Parts: sequence; C-alpha cells; structure tokens
Amino acid sequence: MTFDKESTTLVFFHHGIGDVIMAIPFLRACDTALPADANLVVLVKSNLEKEILDLISWNHSLDIQLFDTRSNSLYKLFKLFISLRSLNPTNILAPHVTKSLRTAIFINLLGAKLTVGPAGVKYISFYHQVSAFYLLN
Repeated sequence: MTFDKESTTLVFFHHGIGDVIMAIPFLRACDTALPADANLVVLVKSNLEKEILDLISWNHSLDIQLFDTRSNSLYKLFKLFISLRSLNPTNILAPHVTKSLRTAIFINLLGAKLTVGPAGVKYISFYHQVSAFYLLN
C-alpha cells in the first residue's frame, strides 16, 4: 500500500490494551511507510493505551485520540466525529473493527478514499477487505 503526501491516515484500535500492544508492529509499519509530511491519527479506547503509545519513539508525531464506542454521550461522539472529519482523512485502517453500529457510522461518514478492514463485518463495506484466514496464514 502506498500513501499520498500530505495524507491523513486514521487507524482504529479501540478494543483495549492487549489489542493496542499487539498492534504496535502494525503501527510501526504504517509509521515507516508514510511520507514525511503525512499525518497519522490513532483512535484508542482509554488513556492507558494513549500513554503506552506515547512511550514509543515514532517517525511521525502521532495524534492519539480517545474513541470509546461504549460511550452513551452522543454529544461526545458527535464532537469527536466533527474533529475527525475536519482532518479530512484519506485513509482509514481498521484491522480489528467489529460489528459496532457506531463504528460503522463513523467509518462510513468520514469519507476517506481508502478504507481497509476485515471482511464480513456487519454494516461496513471496506474498499479493501482482508479475511481473518489470510491474516493467520
């Protein structure tokens, strides 16, 4: 996968600490592949995950934002959506997204040109779909 200069790549890792730790090699690969003037935004579930990612040295300055799909505050979710939409993301990478309707709405309405995620997820049709079977082999 190649990335455009001055692009904004949004990565969804909002399932918890274990998933974020296991995703560090993936984030490193994205960080290495991005052009120098590209932006990398990572969505995590809690401050603990944010603090762990802050401990790592990155090529790009990571913009780490909290995204808790369990939040009952529609105002908080709408405010986050407006903030993310204003970044005009070109790529959305969601390697571990599930059938959450809120996440699906976010991903579909953010308007990225390129979306990558698992095949067979309810409510979301990714531009590039990767089957879990492929990832395990």
